[in-house]
Amino acid sequence: MSSLDFERKHAEDLQRLSALRLLDDDFMNKVFEDKGCAEFLLQIILQRSDLKVA
Repeated sequence: MSSLDFERKHAEDLQRLSALRLLDDDFMNKVFEDKGCAEFLLQIILQRSDLKVA
């Protein structure tokens, strides 16, 4: 894959992602499937950097 193809695909992916919101069920399910993402998001929402997801 050439650099231009990668950049074009990346731009398209970012465009699609910008339309998603955490309130979208499918997107939220994917975020919370990953412990690291869930932990990071909860730390932001709860403003607690010491929060850990077990």
